[in-house]
Order: sequence, then structure tokens, then C-alpha cells
Amino acid sequence: MTTNSFFDLKASATIAGVACLLYVVCGSIYRLYLSPIAKFPGPKFAALTFWYEFHYDVIKEGLYIFEIEKMHKKYGPIIRINPYDLHINDPAFYETVYSRNSPRDKSPRYTHIGGLQDSAFGTSSHRLHRLRRGALNPFFSKRMVTLLEPVIQSKAARLCSRIAEFKGGTVPLPIRMAYGCLTTDVITEYAMKRSYGHLEDKDFARLWCKTLVSSARAVHLAKHLPWLYPVMKRAPEWFVQSVNPGLGVLFRFQKETRDQIQQIIDDPDDATYSSKSQPTIFHELLRSDLPAEEKSIDRMWQEGVALVSAGSETTTNTLGVITFHLLDNPGILKRLKKELGEAMPDLDKQVKWSELEQLPYLVCTFARVLLG
Repeated sequence: MTTNSFFDLKASATIAGVACLLYVVCGSIYRLYLSPIAKFPGPKFAALTFWYEFHYDVIKEGLYIFEIEKMHKKYGPIIRINPYDLHINDPAFYETVYSRNSPRDKSPRYTHIGGLQDSAFGTSSHRLHRLRRGALNPFFSKRMVTLLEPVIQSKAARLCSRIAEFKGGTVPLPIRMAYGCLTTDVITEYAMKRSYGHLEDKDFARLWCKTLVSSARAVHLAKHLPWLYPVMKRAPEWFVQSVNPGLGVLFRFQKETRDQIQQIIDDPDDATYSSKSQPTIFHELLRSDLPAEEKSIDRMWQEGVALVSAGSETTTNTLGVITFHLLDNPGILKRLKKELGEAMPDLDKQVKWSELEQLPYLVCTFARVLLG
């Protein structure tokens, strides 16, 4: 290397360093003093950089929501939680934030996570989200869920028989995984007319259940490092499997979901399907009056993954929380068992939800858990 080349390289490095320093300084001044939300209170470090949020979200595994609660107590009802966002804890402000007259789009930072930006959950545009969500809403009405009752009862009966296998034994029952198998089998049957059959797995689909939990936890990392998921998605399967077996399961689940929905698209006149006795989500969506682009396979598989993931993990967690608190409160458990025993004297006879929802203590127990 000649002397001139060395000095040119040194000068370039110096210029680059100065430019980076100016960028950091100017960016810091803007975020702290010139930003439209600079006047709102909150930790200065949180206003300056996303590393504050990253610390609680990723390093401390999702604890930022509790840190935000502490910040509200210190700074007030409207606080700044990062360089771009405010957090509001004021019921009187609800109608302003969620106004029907001036709706707001969601930030892509909170929706484009896990490669599901074309699902209803991942849609940023308010108008488009309303269209997509509106198409799904009827499937979760009381009437439609009532039509699903035979499926739920059969899966619940199978869960009970699996639980009975552990009676009198020394092996502990992994109840949360058992619930995960139940909810997954129900939602996949309802969504695509094909249950995954996890309740039949002797280990209660251990890797699948752990993948659901780890995927939920990975949301925080994906929010801060949005490039990570696309990189892993494009990596060879053997590499993903060696780095994170659970992620390999997740990618296979996405591919299988796509294949199943493609089969429904390819066979719209499936003779075994009945929209009256047991309608399923994707058969009906693909027959609906949604625009053609909304029924493409590239969008539908994302909707399928979002539905199965959310329908499995959220209900699994709710059942797990209820089970814990019932076992932790023997008096409540005793009273609930008494009410159920009077309503269900014959355990071999199935009871409809229309009868169960008339039991006040059962309803109150679930409502209390759902309300937190």
C-alpha cells in the first residue's frame, strides 16, 4: 500500500467516523428536544434509544409492560416509552385513541412480526384490517361456536381419557401440554377440516407445545430485530433445525398450513364438506365475497398460521391459569365440583354448553380468570 493510499484510507475513515458522530448527535438532539412527542414525560434513555425497551423485552423476557406500569406511576397517564411511541393509561382517553370518526393505522413495528403481515392480525391499515377482520368475525359468534360443539366435546372426551391414563401412576401429567394438544386439535379441525391429532401423541406433542410458547416469547426479539425472521426463513432447513429445532417445527407448520389451504383451493367442491352441519373457516372464506386478492394462497396461509397459533396458545394459557388457581384454592375447587356434580350426575352423559352456561359459579370462575 502506498503512502497516499494509506492517507486516503485514513481520511475516509475519519470522515465516516465524523459523519456517524454527527448522525448520533443530531439524532439525539432531535429525539430529546425536537420530536413531536419530546414534551411528553418518561425516562430520557427510553426517548433516546430503543435499547431501553430492548433490555426489558428481550434480556428480561417481556418485562417491559411491567416497567411501563411503574413509569405511569412516576410520570403520569401519558408517557413516552421509546423514541417513537407514547403509552396511555387513562380510560377517559379511550374514545380519542380508538375513535370511529378518525381511525388510526397500526404501526408496522407491532404488526409485521413473524412474517404474517398479510393476516388480519398483521395488517397495519385500518381499512384493510376492518375488511379482513370482518370476514373472520362470524366464525367466532356464539351460533357458529355452538355448531362446533360436537367437535369440542369429542376432543374434550379424548383429553379426559388421556388424563385417566396417568391416574394411580408415578409419572406427572404435563397438563399444560395436554391443553395445548386439545386446543390445537380443535382449532385445526375448525379452520381446515383436518385435526392435527396431537391428543393421540403419547408425549402430548412436546416439541409442538414448546414451539408455541417459544414463538410467543420470540415476538419481542422479532419486534426489535425484524430482519432476523426473513433471514432464518431463507436459511437451509438443516441449518434452522440445528440452530433451533423449535423454529424448524414452526416453519414446517407454516408449510403444512399452506399445503392444506392449497388443497381446499384446489378442491372447492369437496363432497365431504358440509357448511350446514360443521362449517370450517377456510372453506367458507374461500367461498365468500372477499376480493380475489384477499383469497390468494399467499395471504390465506398467513391467516391460517395466525388463527391456529392464536387459537391454540391463548386458550391453552387460559386453561392452565384456571387449573392452577383451582388447585391453589381448594375451597373454590370444592364448590365448583359440587355445582358440576349436581348438574352432571352421570359423567358418561355429555352436557351441552347451553346447560353449562346456566351454572353461575362455573361462569363466574371463568369470567374472573379472563378478566385477570
